[in-house]
Amino acid sequence: MKQIKETMSEVIDSIKNPVQGLPTGLESVDKATGGYKPGQLIVIAGRSSMGKTAMLGDCVLAQTGKTLFFSLEMSSIVLTQRLIANEANINFRTLVNNETDDGQNKRIRAAIGKLQESNIFIDDTPCLTPGQFWDKAEEHEDADLIIIDHLHLMRHDNGRLGEVQALDDICQQLRAYAKTKNVPIVLACQLNRNTENRQTHEPRLSDLRGSGGIEQDSDIVLLLYRPSYYLQREISYDTVDDGDAEVIVAKQRNGITGKIKTIFLGNFMSFRDSPDETMSNWR
Repeated sequence: MKQIKETMSEVIDSIKNPVQGLPTGLESVDKATGGYKPGQLIVIAGRSSMGKTAMLGDCVLAQTGKTLFFSLEMSSIVLTQRLIANEANINFRTLVNNETDDGQNKRIRAAIGKLQESNIFIDDTPCLTPGQFWDKAEEHEDADLIIIDHLHLMRHDNGRLGEVQALDDICQQLRAYAKTKNVPIVLACQLNRNTENRQTHEPRLSDLRGSGGIEQDSDIVLLLYRPSYYLQREISYDTVDDGDAEVIVAKQRNGITGKIKTIFLGNFMSFRDSPDETMSNWR
């Protein structure tokens, strides 16, 4: 235990020279959060098809340092294909079906070259446990960022624990790793079905699936919401603008919360900043 005066010089230095967070992949989210900072546990949550993995991909492509991506849902091949489509601005289906033209092939080659030169490491072990995560991450102690997609596909080392207790403990272990190693961990999470029963379907913190520990242990919680996804159930897909999306900063320890207008480009598996974003609703 330290007397407070022993840490005062570090505090003064941190005020004079604030830590610059890693880019999130969206300038508007960078502005709202200051980026992802060392030691933070950041949760990106949403219902299925809201774009969680797309946002993680945007984040990966924005990095210049060493990034570990634990992909429990997709194989490393599919994830890499998505990153190529995103980086090259190519329709994902066009890419995987090999229906590209000469101009697109040129962009694809450039994207592949950039990814080959990057410092991205992918692990697609299914049903990853906290113990396995710790061992694998320890092999890359110099990592600048860790991404996990997603929490609800992880399994606890103690298989006898109930779902809530297991999720609570997994979150605590991930937060402990982030703090101990001073590295940000971005964790994708599912939401429960409560959003389906609301007229607007807009997500809330209370919709985090399975455990209050997710909210408690996280420093930042971003909720993804695409109104047009729900409109497509009621009217023809062709008449719907598929681009509108919101990134809701539902929790930010020592920071502001609010909604960020964004654009979702499903064909490219990517989000983009919206020119209409003013951050006028922040609190």
